[in-house]
Amino acid sequence: MSIAYRREIDGLRAIAVLPVVFYHAGLSWLSGGFLGVDVFFVISGYLITSLLIGDIQRGRLSIVDFYERRARRILPALFVVLAVTTCLAWIWMLPADLRVYSRSLSSVAVFLSNVFFFRNKDYFADEFDMHPLLHTWSLAVEEQFYLLFPLLLLFLFRRGTRTCIIGLSVMLLASLMLAQWTSENEPRAGFYLIYTRAWELLAGAICAFVPRQDKGRFSTVLPMLGMVGLLVSYVMFDRYTPHPSFLTVVPVLGTVLVIVFASQRDLIGALLSSRIMVWIGLISYSLYLWHYPLLVFAKIRSVPAPTPLTIASLVVLAFVLSALTWRFVEQPFRRHREGLFSRRGIFIGSAAMSALVFSVGVAIFATDGAPDRKALRNLDLPRLTESLAPNRGLSNECNGRMPVPDSCATSESPKVAVWGDSFAMHLVVGLTAAYPELGVVQLTKSLCAPIAGIAFADRGRTGESPQACLDFSDRVLDYVTSTDSIDYVIVSSPFYYLFEPGGLAAVDGAMDPEGPQSTVLRNLEKTLERLESAGKTPIVVSPPPSNGQNLGYCVVNAELRGADPDLCDFPFADIQPELLEVGEMLHQLEGRHKVVWLDRILCDADGMCRASDGSTAYYRDGRHLSKEGSRELGCRTGGWFLFGDEPNGPADSGAVVVPANDRPCGQFQQNADLAQSGE
Repeated sequence: MSIAYRREIDGLRAIAVLPVVFYHAGLSWLSGGFLGVDVFFVISGYLITSLLIGDIQRGRLSIVDFYERRARRILPALFVVLAVTTCLAWIWMLPADLRVYSRSLSSVAVFLSNVFFFRNKDYFADEFDMHPLLHTWSLAVEEQFYLLFPLLLLFLFRRGTRTCIIGLSVMLLASLMLAQWTSENEPRAGFYLIYTRAWELLAGAICAFVPRQDKGRFSTVLPMLGMVGLLVSYVMFDRYTPHPSFLTVVPVLGTVLVIVFASQRDLIGALLSSRIMVWIGLISYSLYLWHYPLLVFAKIRSVPAPTPLTIASLVVLAFVLSALTWRFVEQPFRRHREGLFSRRGIFIGSAAMSALVFSVGVAIFATDGAPDRKALRNLDLPRLTESLAPNRGLSNECNGRMPVPDSCATSESPKVAVWGDSFAMHLVVGLTAAYPELGVVQLTKSLCAPIAGIAFADRGRTGESPQACLDFSDRVLDYVTSTDSIDYVIVSSPFYYLFEPGGLAAVDGAMDPEGPQSTVLRNLEKTLERLESAGKTPIVVSPPPSNGQNLGYCVVNAELRGADPDLCDFPFADIQPELLEVGEMLHQLEGRHKVVWLDRILCDADGMCRASDGSTAYYRDGRHLSKEGSRELGCRTGGWFLFGDEPNGPADSGAVVVPANDRPCGQFQQNADLAQSGE
């Protein structure tokens, strides 16, 4: 068996790479553009298996030949991109970020970047992406698959074609079943790891055993049906769709239908075989390599975030670089087989370059991100690094620990309890700075809202079952209601992650048929009422305003580039819709419970929300307050106005000005009740 060149397959590569590029560029309506990687997996499985079957049938299968072809195809362009990204990282990244980059660089060199990002990065997380090599996870998956696949195929093929197809089909089903399980229980592992991605490559591999079905009454309809399935998936899937899972069968099957049934004689095959589609397909590998680092470094370099015009220009630049890389890097290494391009030269060069890349990563990591670089010598790096550090309140130990560690309480008889997730953590510094003698106990757990009976259901982000949050909330309620010294309970969370499709886990009877927002509000009110019935005064604090950009990094980046930090400020009208939705929910609590609005503190009368005050970054990332920002704002407002009256005005107007307070922090006049703090 031999494989003839099929122009429509190159065109199908274009259908795979373009959605990925546009998705990463922020094209909102292409919410499932990331599925282009799945299409690549199917195409790769088909082409590689077809070549291997041809070699086996001719009795010429050579594992050495196979890996030589893979090295020629994958490594030259990859090393060029790695060299450029490492130079840009060296110039533009802060030490902490460069240190993380160095680890990802070393993982790419040994094709384990999927494992690295599985441990360190949620692909769909909202936070600003500082990982220029995130997209290399898919290369690692492919190379891990092909490490043993040729030997497995040879073993099965020698036992007959039927046995081979059955064996591959059994493995496909096992991998698909595992993908479905992980989509419900460990979605991050399912996304990144080979075990749950192998079925997509195997789907393509099985296509190599199926004779072309480009004739007959279905040869026109089925390719069209497959393409419709692909395009609909690109639009209908989003970050909340379980993936990979049974639902991923739709784009994978669509790709299979195009591979098996399309030809240049039908409409879909003709479109895919057009000159422009074939050209994009030919440069698709280089385009995949180039586009993502360019977009990430634009975000790293820009103050504020890059404009749509800048993003569009970078996409065009990615095409230009990809065409040059295909012409002057990919093609010479694939065509020439003498001298440096000989098999010996390829293997020695690949090993040497891989070792060099790995060593560079290790060296940068060993220097702790190279803080002595010339571009950073005149900067106050400790202050900049601290401004971006996680703000976990009193201590890093205050994350889901019960009984309460000593480091998470400022008094043996605390007057105030702070309960919630990371958005409660970031209030503690400001509160204790304004009231240093106040007895405070911190009762916080990441992604665990201060509500009894419900919890966040996505284990891919929490790394544990929702029951851990449910149990923590019950223990906090028992502790607070049974501790006589506690008079006030400050509860805070962004809450919106509970609104995500499938994001809510509830105990029996806690789920409201009207939807997650209604469920959250009802159970939050019940929790507040339970606190009040125990003689406690609950105070709800809203999340800070955010426009979705990494505001903390923007302010730091402004100082790095010598730009005005005011460029990081944003109008209230740009606040993210989910935060407005949370605001609407919290408004329904007013009148019955006290609600403190942080947008009244951070947004002024002109409707502009501030990201900094001079050199002080209020935020450490896109949504959380920095330590210094929390301290500054807490001092200025007398502890977030928690125990006094806020300025009047609607929280959604952005029209309230909070003047700076001239008194030093910790010198506010405390009322008599608070003065008896139990210290």
